[in-house]
Amino acid sequence: MKKIALITPGIFPVPSVLGGAMEKHFEDLARRNEMCQRTHFVIVSRWHREAEHYAEAFEHSTFHYVKDDTIFHKNAFFICRLLNKLFRILFKTEPFSYSHYYRCALSYAVQEGCETVVFGGGRWNACFASFLKNYTPEQLFLYINGNLFPTDTLSRTIGNIITVSAFIEKEYLSTCSNPALHHHVLYTGINEEVFGQILQLERRRELRAKFGFCENDFVVVFCGRVSSEKGVLELMRSILAANGNVKLLIVGSHQYGSTATSSYVAEVEKLATEHNEKIQFTGYIKNQDLWELYQSADCQAVPSLWDEPSGTVVVEGLWSGLPLVVTNSGGIPEYLNEQCAFILERGDSLVSNMTAIFNKLSQDGALCQRMSIASRKQASQFSMEKYYDNFLDIVL
Repeated sequence: MKKIALITPGIFPVPSVLGGAMEKHFEDLARRNEMCQRTHFVIVSRWHREAEHYAEAFEHSTFHYVKDDTIFHKNAFFICRLLNKLFRILFKTEPFSYSHYYRCALSYAVQEGCETVVFGGGRWNACFASFLKNYTPEQLFLYINGNLFPTDTLSRTIGNIITVSAFIEKEYLSTCSNPALHHHVLYTGINEEVFGQILQLERRRELRAKFGFCENDFVVVFCGRVSSEKGVLELMRSILAANGNVKLLIVGSHQYGSTATSSYVAEVEKLATEHNEKIQFTGYIKNQDLWELYQSADCQAVPSLWDEPSGTVVVEGLWSGLPLVVTNSGGIPEYLNEQCAFILERGDSLVSNMTAIFNKLSQDGALCQRMSIASRKQASQFSMEKYYDNFLDIVL
């Protein structure tokens, strides 16, 4: 059976007990592989005691953990990054590839006999070049879930890319100097067994009451990091201008499970406190608990002001059967259609346009029902089964 190395960026562990988008993707692939057994994954990530414990349950994936770097490794990594930055500016290349984490990852991939290596993003892409000692570019895949414009070094190193949207693929290709590059778009799938569940009516009432929402309220849910590029303040202002029964549930925090805050988060929390009759703020919620909050709402808003790489959060909303109100942002529209979503342009009219749509949806139950049915139909394109099969069709 062919072995595939999945190398995380080295920030969070797998299983994804601390969050992290790519870490969650790799965990989902490994869980699906336990059922389908089409391959054997060798997964490299940062060490975490809880993750290591959960990894013991996997029979068809091998987990290798890299513990925190020593002071020497950190300093060497920092110096190489500075030198590469200088060379990138002057010569558009990155000749230094030192990283203790990626050296360990390469050792594990070779030791396990992996024929293919998939990098799940990375903090410093020059480090991938060290894998050319043992692999050809054709054996190296870069799985990209964020905006990336490759240097010549990265272009020469990587023979295959997997992107979460055609938008991200186009960005990478715009500066890629490798004419032989193989490129693939892999739309994100989620665990439909979780998000496809149907929330019981009594539990829905209980959750709404917990946040001060009543049966007749029209609840809009926002799920994600609370930051300026996500358009949270714009969404809040649109809700405050909407009909009295239009309410907002903000599910998210500054950065995954961290308790860290920022001035922007403080402003969001202040506005939520001042208008707690219309806006409720939950803070960080673990992924496995999100589905209930989605289905306690009547609509999902994704008002991103920057170019989102993909639509993971909208796929969660689709499986939850929610009408969506989103911005024309990056890869998001690739996951949607006009039957299940309102796709709005960013700009000065965004707040007023969102207000008008929330008012319309809150007064038109038949429209909401049609959009809900369309959402679940659209969601079927993003099942974990399809995601897993499409991923392996690319890398095997």
